[in-house]
Amino acid sequence: MNHILRLGIPSHVLSSAKTPRAKSWLAVVLATVLLAGCGGGSGAQPEAPGTTPEPTQAPQPSLDPSPSPEPTPEPTPGSTPEPTPEPTPTPEPVVLAENVAPGRSSSIAISSDDRKIVLANREKNSVSIIEVIDESGADSENLLAEIKVGTEPRYVALSPDDRHAYVSNAVDGTVSVIDIHARPPSPLGEPIAVGTEPRGIVVSPNGKYIYVANFTEGTVSVIASASLEVINTVDVGGNPMAVAMTNNEDDDDLDEYVYVVRYFSEVIDPLNRPDGFNDAKQAKVVYFTVGNSLSNTDVAEYTVTPLTNAGFAADRRQFCEKTRVALQEAGTVFFNSGDAGDGNGAGALKNEVFCPDIEDIVIRDDGEIANAEQGAYPNNLFSAVVRNNTLFLPNVGASPEPPVKFNVNVQALLSMINLATGSDRSMNLNSLIKLENQPENPTQSLDRVFGNDIVAIDVDRAGENFLLVSRGGNYVLRASWNNGNLRIGAGENSVVRFKTGNIPNGIVMNRSGTRAYTNNEVNTSVTAIDLESNQVLKQDISASDPPVPGTQAHRELLGKLVFYTALGTPDVFDTDNDGSFDIAVRDIDPLSFRNKASDNGWSSCASCHEDGHSDNVTWIFPTGPRQTLPLEGTFAKGNINDQRILNWNAVRGSITDFNNNAIGIQGGLGFASNVKGEDKTREVFNHGPVSGVSDALDAMTEWVANKVRAPIMPVKTNAAALQAGRAVFESFCGSCHSGPKWTKSSTARYQTNPTFTVNPLGSDFFTGISPVDPNLTVVGPQILSVGNNDETVTFLENVGSLMADSILEIRGAGAIAGQSTQGFNSLSAQGAFNVPSLLGVGISAPYLHDGRAMTISDVYAVHTLPDWSNQTIEEVVSDPDSLQNLTDFLLSIDDDTPIIDF
Repeated sequence: MNHILRLGIPSHVLSSAKTPRAKSWLAVVLATVLLAGCGGGSGAQPEAPGTTPEPTQAPQPSLDPSPSPEPTPEPTPGSTPEPTPEPTPTPEPVVLAENVAPGRSSSIAISSDDRKIVLANREKNSVSIIEVIDESGADSENLLAEIKVGTEPRYVALSPDDRHAYVSNAVDGTVSVIDIHARPPSPLGEPIAVGTEPRGIVVSPNGKYIYVANFTEGTVSVIASASLEVINTVDVGGNPMAVAMTNNEDDDDLDEYVYVVRYFSEVIDPLNRPDGFNDAKQAKVVYFTVGNSLSNTDVAEYTVTPLTNAGFAADRRQFCEKTRVALQEAGTVFFNSGDAGDGNGAGALKNEVFCPDIEDIVIRDDGEIANAEQGAYPNNLFSAVVRNNTLFLPNVGASPEPPVKFNVNVQALLSMINLATGSDRSMNLNSLIKLENQPENPTQSLDRVFGNDIVAIDVDRAGENFLLVSRGGNYVLRASWNNGNLRIGAGENSVVRFKTGNIPNGIVMNRSGTRAYTNNEVNTSVTAIDLESNQVLKQDISASDPPVPGTQAHRELLGKLVFYTALGTPDVFDTDNDGSFDIAVRDIDPLSFRNKASDNGWSSCASCHEDGHSDNVTWIFPTGPRQTLPLEGTFAKGNINDQRILNWNAVRGSITDFNNNAIGIQGGLGFASNVKGEDKTREVFNHGPVSGVSDALDAMTEWVANKVRAPIMPVKTNAAALQAGRAVFESFCGSCHSGPKWTKSSTARYQTNPTFTVNPLGSDFFTGISPVDPNLTVVGPQILSVGNNDETVTFLENVGSLMADSILEIRGAGAIAGQSTQGFNSLSAQGAFNVPSLLGVGISAPYLHDGRAMTISDVYAVHTLPDWSNQTIEEVVSDPDSLQNLTDFLLSIDDDTPIIDF
């Protein structure tokens, strides 16, 4: 079920923060394509859950520092940093005080006396203050206050004197300041307007300055604590998420370093090594001193390079001509062999881009081609912490090369930058976890649950004990630092995990390293952990009341849990058949349903669709390269019946269809295997039932439809240019990108969804299946067009983006009708694609189905206009100013943008 610019804004505009406003071979486009990248089921028979394959003889990844490019000098404190994007700059050693916790951004913070925690309740638009140690020194769970703040609070930080809490409100574009000492604790004045979609927030060691990362704006706001005003804005580029800061424990904040982590990685060499390769991208961390940030906006950068060996391997036998021929001679029937299976499928459309050795003819399971070393690049960097003179960066590693399979595509990486040398390295926690023994009772043990979405980290002040949060795994992993390496005890079967409440998103450790607390987003609760005895003290200390069972909010929250869990949930939420979901969210134990979402907690829908958005990765699917699609354009807001036909090839008709991804790609059982004792898994197929298969799938549909919103884009100051760009858009783009979803693709345009009564990719695949609606034109499982009242609406449009000679245009190795599919022809009719939504386009680069276009401007040179003799956009709209206006308009599109109505 998984998967889907550097914007500057003048500082004087920051005071006006934005708020939410109102039959044929072509069928091979298959069930394998995802809603977006990381999940599109291949149709292959999955491995049995609980037996995560070990398809590799590859050695464990080295944890030793690897050489980095020749460094360049880094500015000394007080000087102006020069931007140094390449090569990685080498700073002088950062001075860090011993046993002092440098600043970091998290959704949960602890007071300096270790007695109170403050956490952001994203689901409740509030902040809670909980006394966790009482006056006698005993553990407590006393909810002192819950204070309403802005919409979608994400991160929280405390002033050094514990008097004030600073909270970033994502939707409002503000920072709330809470006076904790007030009785009762309450907001202090009006929220501070910062940039759009603020995320990470950190306070300088002496409390003088607050730094806030503005996610969609690519900036950091600098707030003076004395005046609670934004005094400067630093352009950091990309989409900043986490912020960390040094602490040398002196009285001067000006010499401290601020580290800002860009959430998405960047393509290194777009021309020669586009996204789609495991080494195509690198991560970036921007840094500057406090002193520099007060007077200018120059920054320097660190680079985090791809991991060469992630500790897992891929089967590439169907990507090499000689092994393909050998496989065919041994009995493999390729799709291109036809219905009778007597053709030369092995030789058809061969492509050896992903063949590690074109001379190797060994097809044994233990051969080198069947065990090709798999790398990974860092992506989706959620958090950052400084310890041991090192910046630690947990992230979701991406290995987009084929085949699309859970244990070789998404990894739990911990990347590190040595702040003394500038060198970087990454390790894959999953390569360590695989050494664990499989538990006898997997639904009662967290043993060998993989590191799904490591989203948060904290370390004790000595820099020796690490805690990492697996969000989809519902656990905290304990690790230790030993001679420059991170160890979890997997080889000794001594891994320590702490079970948390549902979907933890943050963690904090007390000063002495004896207690830790997690913020559990879905349960709106805190888990308290005793680090001395390695026990969970309380799994769910209430921070706020969850929605009441039976309410729509409760249904949607359950849907979020289904979307985010890598373990599982029950298939049935309505236990008394009254139409209402009556199971309380805190009563659901995902571990009891382990292996439903994925094999051993490997991944979740959110692994590639954080917040429902895109991970911006181009995955090499059996149908070819597919850039992850954001989900914000899936439904028209307020109308669950107006849904875009799904994925790039229009082969799926509902969120329910993606249950097959949990099975075919993520190795799980799915969310329809036990519906009151009945296995309804086979009822789910492409363009089959939209709802009613299981409560879990219905809840997830409702969450996507009602709660996934478009990212809020920065306000443009030149209204005239924006209006001019809109006019260009209406003239040349509006006929395809219109309506509330910003795409003409819609299941609401035809009479019946479900479209088919039987699986179009089943036993009748080669004969073809007719749609229920006679007005539909279908090509295998694809919805090509619909004709009503003498009007035909074409959903699959050819805009010139399919380049047959592209090195990425390779068909993968899935299975359909019992045959291998490597080497089938075109993606869809004449290379056409399902018109994507433009919601979220401002943060979802690179663009097009194969991620070829790095920027919107790059799209113009490729994207043709069918109504204009198939000329490219830049040929039709040749005026540079008009193109720039069009770009500005496109990058401004969000839920508040007036729709184009055609």
